[in-house]
Amino acid sequence: ETTKLPVQPAPTALEGWSRGLWIGIIAIFLVGIVLRIAALNLPYGPDPERPQPRWQPAKCSFLESDERIYLALVDQYEAGRGHTLHGHPILDLPWISRNQYDKPVFFHPPGGIVYFWFCHYMVGDGGFALAEVLAFALFYFSVLSLAWEVFPHRNWVAMFVVAILAAITPIMAHVTGRLWLDGPLLGFTTAAAAVFVTGVRKSSIPQVGLAAMLAGYASMIKLTAVFALPGMVLLAWSITPPEQRRRLFTWGALLIAGVALFQLPWAIWQWKLLGSPLPLESGRPSEELLSTNAYVRYLTVDRSPWIYLTHLPQVIWTLVPALALWAVQWGNRMARERGLALIGWIAFVVGAQIALGFLGYSKLLRYVILVSPATVLLLGIAIDGAIAGVRERASEPEWRVAAISICGLLAVAGLALEVTQGVRTSFYDNRRHDIIMPLIKSR
Repeated sequence: ETTKLPVQPAPTALEGWSRGLWIGIIAIFLVGIVLRIAALNLPYGPDPERPQPRWQPAKCSFLESDERIYLALVDQYEAGRGHTLHGHPILDLPWISRNQYDKPVFFHPPGGIVYFWFCHYMVGDGGFALAEVLAFALFYFSVLSLAWEVFPHRNWVAMFVVAILAAITPIMAHVTGRLWLDGPLLGFTTAAAAVFVTGVRKSSIPQVGLAAMLAGYASMIKLTAVFALPGMVLLAWSITPPEQRRRLFTWGALLIAGVALFQLPWAIWQWKLLGSPLPLESGRPSEELLSTNAYVRYLTVDRSPWIYLTHLPQVIWTLVPALALWAVQWGNRMARERGLALIGWIAFVVGAQIALGFLGYSKLLRYVILVSPATVLLLGIAIDGAIAGVRERASEPEWRVAAISICGLLAVAGLALEVTQGVRTSFYDNRRHDIIMPLIKSR
């Protein structure tokens, strides 16, 4: 008598794609890590015989001004002087304004500097660059987590597109190639969004609470993290069944409470040392700085606040094709609502920075860094819906199939241009400029 072995069921197509999908996602992540490390390792400075990569910032004589200020603040921490530049030799340099920076407390909250200090404490001089690489990793997997929650069909093509964009989207590539606060800001804010959306879907108070803590910490890197909060709530709303959307008032209130928990002690500290809980003038370039620094004057006075609207589509090349591909699927309720949530996220962040520009703050495209999760997901949600629509609805009108096909080709072209922009920004422009240079513009 023969013994019959149990027959193992063949893996389903979904299981097969899941394995291949994860292999692809990890492979793209590793490429992204290599790009970030290489970009931070580029020789910097006018002397090609003495390269000064950002992995050794103590040996760099030509770091951008904000980078030098953040490194100086870490020096102050290690010397026990606290969150201030008062008493640091950097204030004696000709390019810095004492009226702007010689204050009892530095105007940005301490979250980002603490993060830099910790990485520096753990690994030494290379810790600053490592902080940017880790911020990229946090951003990458948080965006993929959001895609997994938000995409109705989780189509493998859409997920791969999201992975590619998350690895090279230009504003992220720009800021993580420098020792700036914007990279950590992006990483922790996107992580907060991913945990929040997942927590709302699962009705998990602990997860929503964790998201609130992450959002609060992100706001302690830069207060502009709060500009992403409406987008997080909108995205959670878009995946919540209509009959359950009332609970979003509770979840949103918890998110705001987490930010307030972090910001209240900081506001009290500023009130005590500077006389105001929210000294808006601290972040604005002073008149002295505007009169002595032509570059700062160009960013603050000469540049229009509308630069965000004109330059963003020239850097995020997938933005317009994604909007077009999404628009031709207006009849798809899930794609429509989730796309509207992402557009609202982008609009709120950009609108807030335009308003700050009119109030006298500098206009830099990296200041809208928090649109990056939404711009990446917008193309993905459009592709996810388009592929599902063409496959599942044989009765789709021919004109719509044709429109989806044309917009899909435009999306492919936009993806190629955005990848090109990200690589150029990382390895060409960042060596020569402190601002993002669109492919088709010279300034």
